[in-house]
Amino acid sequence: MVKIPAQLIELTFLATFNFFPNHLSGKAHDKLQFGTFDERSYIGNHGLCGPFIHSFDIVEEPSTSTSNEEKDEDAIDMEEAKVALIPVKRLKLAFCWKRVVVGGGGVSLVEGNRDWEVALTMATPGEGKFEGNGEVIPWVSDSEDGEDEGENENAGGNDPQSDCCSWERVTCNHTTSHVIELPLDNVYYDLPFFSSLVNMSMFQPLKELRILNLSYNGFDAGSESLARLEKLEILDLSHNSLDESIMPSLGGLTSLKKLILSQNAFGIYPKQGFPNLSNLSGLEYLDIRGNYIQKVSFRLLGRLSSLKYLDLSSNSLEGPLPLHEISNLSKLELLILEDNSLNGTLRVQDLKSFANLQILDLGINELDGSILPGLCALNRLQEVDLSYNKFEGSLPPCLQNLTSLRVLDLSQNKFNGNVSSYVIAGLRSLEYIDLSHNQFMGSFSFSSFGNHSKLDVVKFVSDNDKFEIETEDAVWVPNFQLKVLVLSNCNLNKKIPQFLLQQWQLKVIDLSHNKLKERFPAWLLANNTRLEFLSLRNNSLIGQFHIQPYPLEKAIHVDLSDNQIEGQLQENVGKQFPHLISLNLSKNAFEGSLPASICDITNLKELDLSFNNFSGEVGFTARCTNLDVLDLSNNNFHGEFFSTHYQWSVLEALRLSDNKFTGSLPNIKSFKSFSLSSFDISNNYMSGKIPRWIGNLTWLQILDMRNNSFEGELTCEPFSVTYLDLSHNFLSGSLPSCSNTGNLEQIHLQENNFTGSLPEALLNSSNLLALNVRDNRLSGKIPNMIAELSNLRVLLLGGNNLSGSIPKQLCQLQNISLMDLSSNAFSGSIPRCFYNITFGKMRPNYQSIAETSIYLPFWTWIYDYY
Repeated sequence: MVKIPAQLIELTFLATFNFFPNHLSGKAHDKLQFGTFDERSYIGNHGLCGPFIHSFDIVEEPSTSTSNEEKDEDAIDMEEAKVALIPVKRLKLAFCWKRVVVGGGGVSLVEGNRDWEVALTMATPGEGKFEGNGEVIPWVSDSEDGEDEGENENAGGNDPQSDCCSWERVTCNHTTSHVIELPLDNVYYDLPFFSSLVNMSMFQPLKELRILNLSYNGFDAGSESLARLEKLEILDLSHNSLDESIMPSLGGLTSLKKLILSQNAFGIYPKQGFPNLSNLSGLEYLDIRGNYIQKVSFRLLGRLSSLKYLDLSSNSLEGPLPLHEISNLSKLELLILEDNSLNGTLRVQDLKSFANLQILDLGINELDGSILPGLCALNRLQEVDLSYNKFEGSLPPCLQNLTSLRVLDLSQNKFNGNVSSYVIAGLRSLEYIDLSHNQFMGSFSFSSFGNHSKLDVVKFVSDNDKFEIETEDAVWVPNFQLKVLVLSNCNLNKKIPQFLLQQWQLKVIDLSHNKLKERFPAWLLANNTRLEFLSLRNNSLIGQFHIQPYPLEKAIHVDLSDNQIEGQLQENVGKQFPHLISLNLSKNAFEGSLPASICDITNLKELDLSFNNFSGEVGFTARCTNLDVLDLSNNNFHGEFFSTHYQWSVLEALRLSDNKFTGSLPNIKSFKSFSLSSFDISNNYMSGKIPRWIGNLTWLQILDMRNNSFEGELTCEPFSVTYLDLSHNFLSGSLPSCSNTGNLEQIHLQENNFTGSLPEALLNSSNLLALNVRDNRLSGKIPNMIAELSNLRVLLLGGNNLSGSIPKQLCQLQNISLMDLSSNAFSGSIPRCFYNITFGKMRPNYQSIAETSIYLPFWTWIYDYY
């Protein structure tokens, strides 16, 4: 066997390289043109390995006659075992799994050389190269000087130059050469069958092993043998599929100090109590987050007296939090229980035992009580997260004693009273503070943060009108450079805070709902070129929206809605915000045409320009192919909007109502596949027939085409939606008898030219809330089955030619609030049971779903990123 001649690398224009089949060995070249060849150039050469061979081929060994003198002593008999090349390209270690031998019994791990060769043999047990004393002995290697294996007299494992302790992912003791660390994490993603080839028993001989990392490998069992690794101190089994059956073996690792079991499946198929690790008296670090665990024995955890780090977050823990059962953990520095379903009241005295606690995270639970006074005694606290609970009470003055506190998140609770400027001023180590969505009242001076030099994030979102933040009550210069500032609904005295003139590193600015009465602060954007999120919505800003002189390369969300900004958009708006995802300029006084450059924003997902004075044609929006939401409603746009060139494959909401659009709805093929859920073209000048392709919009919920000039007969396709409004058009013929009305909640067909009777199939939706067919030419009787519409709240049949008696079944509509039977040809008396119906009282939960948003903009969660 020979290697690929190094001289071939000099052939810089080499386009094709095919050495199939030969007996090449060694590592494949990866320089110049050889870096472009794939596995087809090397198939059939079993001795090759390297990062550029990226297939998994089982190949037969060519039957060639070889003399005993030429035969490699360590060559594997191909008649007895199948050999597969398993080269891996993207492995973190860049493993080249040189040989997998399947046959016989037993499992042993045999690693390769410093050229990243690792061999995994499942052949005879005695062939494993981890000797009984844990010393690593090489198996196969390429010598450093480039000689062929067969030519090297030390080939076969005795080459002193192939020191296995120098291989990547292997760390040995410098004195004894015993393996002490094996970080075999993240092999699974490049070698999916890794976990099925590796048996935990192969690690048994490594008696001196201190650190073992098998995370991200897809293991689901087989850890029983780990119990023999008596000197193991750090074990990481995270991001596998292990269940609780491994716990007995882990309990025997008495030297263990750090155990990471996060992101497994311990709680999905519970077999026995979890955890039972009380024998690990020296354990300092325990991470069991993300395991679906519903119940854990805090009493057994309390026996781990050396524990400093405990993370049980993102499980399914329920019931009260018995902190008293782990009160023995006096060394605990980090306690994370966020994202569970814990409830009940936490007592102040339950916290006193944790004097060394530095990080406390109880967020996203259902805990209540007045916990803050209990924190005051924990003067080593650095991070406190109590967000998304039901805690109450005011901020106690003693909080100022937490001089090491860096993170304070009390958002989404029921805290009340004043936010003491005196307390906040004392917390000079603060980097992050969020007091949003509570019940605070009174006034807070922002100058309290003046000397907080480490401050990065400040969030105040008030849920009432009783909280006020003073920013101009004193002359002060900030000693911080914020990255995130959220002051929403905080009564900012109608002025943009002047301290922002000294801020240049802001990524998030939210000053919404503050009744600000100033010109649009272009300087704020110019000063903060890293800005990603800007919300100034619901203020009274005036002036024009001009950005100068540099584009905001990182901006992804801009919301200036509900102000009084006027003028035209800059022609180069697309270049000013090249990476924008959401742009909301609705409810302002913009005018003029819409710049075509807006579709140069290739990542734009949400564009809302509604309720302005824009005009002109907007056919160019067909180029905005990545839009999820497009709202141009309530403007003065005109011309034909739709064309056969539209390729909106991801559009979810299209709102064009209250403009002057003309034309018809063509056969738009791309509409057949995307996830459109809201389609509103009401109050325009559109005409033609309602196309059948509407029936292909399987996710459509809202279809509003009212007040146009559509004509022709109505087919069943539109009736598969939830909200249907075709009123005030020129539709004619009989109402169709359809079987796809099960999802309908509101039907509005008022003021068309429909004739014939009211079909019973139209009354076959138990979800129907409103039926409006006023001002048509319908005839016949009201079907008795109308009584089955138990949820019906609005029934408008007036202005037709309906006849016969008024059916008593109408009295069975127990939820009816509004009924119009006027201007028909009914006869007989009014049913006496009508006197028992309470008309005119609309239920609070009744509203037009066409007026509600059916999508959740991405920026509602962007705060959590910071």
